[in-house]
Amino acid sequence: MEDANKNRLRDVAEEILRAIEQIAHLARQKLEATRDLQQNVFANVNTFHSSAGLAELHRIRYENRIRLENLANEPAIARVLVTGENEEDKTYYICRGAALSDIPNLASYRAPVGRLAALSVGETMDIPGGETVTVKEKTMLRPYREERRWDSRDNVFVAPNLGPVTIQSLRLFLAQFAESEGEDLIAQLLAEERLQASVIQGVRRAVVTRMALRDQPILDRYQDEIFRLPLNTRVLLLGPAGTGKTTTLIRRLAQKRDPEFLDAPESALVTNIAHITSSDHRESWLMLTPTKLLKLYLKEAFAREGVPASDERVQTWDEVRHHLARHTFGLLKTAAGGGPLVLVEDLHVLSDHALQRSAEWFSDFDSWQRQSFVEDLGQAALALALVDAGEIQHFADSLSPLFCHPSPVRLEELLYDLASKAEPARELIGKLEESIAAVIQKHLWEAVKEDRGFLDALAQLTIRLEEKADHKGIEPEDVDSTQGESSDDETGPSGAPTTANPAVPGPALTPRLKAIRAYDRALRAHARAAAAGRQLSANSVAGQIVAWLDHRLPRGDDLLMLGTKLWTQAALRRLLNPLKHYIQSMPKRYQDFRRARMPQGGWYRRVDSPAARVHPLELDLQLLALLRTAQQLLQRPSIFAGIENPYWSSLRPIANEFRNQIFVDEAPDFSPVQLACIGALAHPRLRSFFACGDFNQRLTLWGARTFEQVRWFFPDLTIKRIATAYRQTKQLADLGAALVSAMGGDGVSDAPALPEHFSCEGVPPALIESASMSVQVQWLAQRIREIERFVELLPSIAIFVCAESEVTPLARSLRQQLRDYNIPVFDCVNGEAVGPDRAVRVFNAEHIKGLEFEAVFFVAVDRLYKLQPSLFDKYLYVGITRAATYLGLTCEGRLPAPMDSLRKYFVNDWESSTWRG
Repeated sequence: MEDANKNRLRDVAEEILRAIEQIAHLARQKLEATRDLQQNVFANVNTFHSSAGLAELHRIRYENRIRLENLANEPAIARVLVTGENEEDKTYYICRGAALSDIPNLASYRAPVGRLAALSVGETMDIPGGETVTVKEKTMLRPYREERRWDSRDNVFVAPNLGPVTIQSLRLFLAQFAESEGEDLIAQLLAEERLQASVIQGVRRAVVTRMALRDQPILDRYQDEIFRLPLNTRVLLLGPAGTGKTTTLIRRLAQKRDPEFLDAPESALVTNIAHITSSDHRESWLMLTPTKLLKLYLKEAFAREGVPASDERVQTWDEVRHHLARHTFGLLKTAAGGGPLVLVEDLHVLSDHALQRSAEWFSDFDSWQRQSFVEDLGQAALALALVDAGEIQHFADSLSPLFCHPSPVRLEELLYDLASKAEPARELIGKLEESIAAVIQKHLWEAVKEDRGFLDALAQLTIRLEEKADHKGIEPEDVDSTQGESSDDETGPSGAPTTANPAVPGPALTPRLKAIRAYDRALRAHARAAAAGRQLSANSVAGQIVAWLDHRLPRGDDLLMLGTKLWTQAALRRLLNPLKHYIQSMPKRYQDFRRARMPQGGWYRRVDSPAARVHPLELDLQLLALLRTAQQLLQRPSIFAGIENPYWSSLRPIANEFRNQIFVDEAPDFSPVQLACIGALAHPRLRSFFACGDFNQRLTLWGARTFEQVRWFFPDLTIKRIATAYRQTKQLADLGAALVSAMGGDGVSDAPALPEHFSCEGVPPALIESASMSVQVQWLAQRIREIERFVELLPSIAIFVCAESEVTPLARSLRQQLRDYNIPVFDCVNGEAVGPDRAVRVFNAEHIKGLEFEAVFFVAVDRLYKLQPSLFDKYLYVGITRAATYLGLTCEGRLPAPMDSLRKYFVNDWESSTWRG
């Protein structure tokens, strides 16, 4: 290296060390100052009236402390020298999170000027203030503090006539200058040699020493452009393994959740939404991941960005689905009541066609259930038109224009138009209820008058029937068809609740009040059945109570008149709050749809399965139908503003689930319907959705296969692609590309490109065939010892097996083989990470998504081919792309036939590097 370049690097290194020391020192000073602040910063605080203000103060202080701690621990991640239009140079230091205003040339990477760190030398940019600058020099930094002194390792310096070069340590680099300037000639020669060794041409790849997502402080220019897209953009980011998709996603979240880094239109929109919903934009986000293990490491990556990521913010779809179905929509049965459905994960009711074509399956169901619901409302309106009563006929006439369209009206428009009919319907229902309650009360009084022990006897019968009842087989007559649609204060005779919701806590009913309620419900069911020309089932609870009541019941015209009023009331309640009925009756419509489609053999297997039991993917269909309707309704400003109106109040629990930002990692693992459900959780005013993944890494049978399947629900989805892979050596990248070509890949995925000036050479992958398990274990132990000798420390190593039952036995056997070398081996049962960073871990292959290791071994790949023929290529590709440098495969027999052409890529071992023919 020329002396001029050495001296330039020396000047830059000295400047960087001074700068990071200054930044860290100031951050520590401010951090100490914040610790002295007490709650009395509010003058005359009234904790009763000022709790919200105190909470906001604590939040601000906490976030400020986190920012200062991060800055004190990592003062800067880049140094950029730019030249302005007036040819004056200016140096910027870029930090990961928020910057300190006390240092004018310190800028956050999330700020617009932070993009300078992603540009190449020679590129120009308009910085805030209107000036155009050109990047003259750039240094990527990884600062750390050791023995009370700051240093920075693996620094990458780039200038027009120099670089990129990697300086392993700034302090060691500068120390060689002091030694070379001494009088001892030998010391000078040795110092010169160490100086040359400390500066490496190109960019050196870091060894993966711990089980974590790779930290990439500065994105490349393409990733940087993507993460800065406007907040209200819907994006699908595609790219091969190791291209930084997840890192880009995390960086976007870190920037977009902070109001400081939003532009003016974004900030105004977020403020408006916060005013309506009283939500905090910083906390209004949700990230979905396919596995719990990946969820754990995403949270760790968020922590590096200073983003608090609780379990409430980072979840799997299984967790979100369960919450929505059980708590938000009440579709699932609970111990306290709830909906009718029981979730059964291993239910074998769906066909392969349903798994692979979930979008078409949903479209069929949604069209069917919407038409069914609109027809149900139309039947209710028709029933009212046939009632011989002036007020009801007048109301029915007002409904006629809504149901006389030649083509089916859109459900959302009908629900919106019926809002104006709610109050007239409520008044008519009230009048009918007075009349109905008077009749029921009259007959109840007569029964009590005839027998003072009537209520006690009925109470005993009711208790016996409740104890005997098999709630899975309750007849329809046992459930009031209008239950849940009446007003909350509806009561029956003597004030006994007629439609009590068991999911809502209330005062305990005494035996006599229970008897009154049972009498009321049974009489209503009996009258409705009589008016419909049928009888109650003798096995139902209501049927048995009616049989016991016998002569105490109204008969003839009185019974028919009561039944007619009840049917009229039920029709009115359908129209009083059809939205509430639409939500509550979704399971019934789905059960009817499945019953209608099962004989056709398209979406369902012809099996005998209880209607109440549903597969998780069946629950997804119902959730999407509900979320889609809610989204379309809440896009109307008048509905969102009037959400407290009783007619629209059913939307409040759904609106509470909306988030300003929605993120999805490993998107192809989710079905198109699941992705649509997740996207429908985005606030309808923002519609912010960011997903990333690689179709060749799909590890589920129902996962999305092409970006057209993802775009099905998001017609405005922006597709972005990145192809530069930073994780792997050239040998492993070539093998991964060859595997995709040999096995055939899903979707459209660009072949990975290796980064320019990157040190990407490694060793070929290793393979052993026709080996018993004991021989495979010995071979694994030999390769692991080789790796430790090559690297001179034990890096992060993973071993993938075919089934969960194989994890512990293999770990135990390998532990015996490596015991004399003190190499720890941990069995990660169910994908749970245990043990220190530098260790060997054994996983079931299904848990491998999203992780990264220096070395990966895949055991018995030929057996995996037999166990998972549909997903074998995906499992193997994902496994191969988890490795940064070393990859080993073992086979009990021969490589699977589709991989035969790949044999030339492998060697027997790494020490001899004997190539296979």
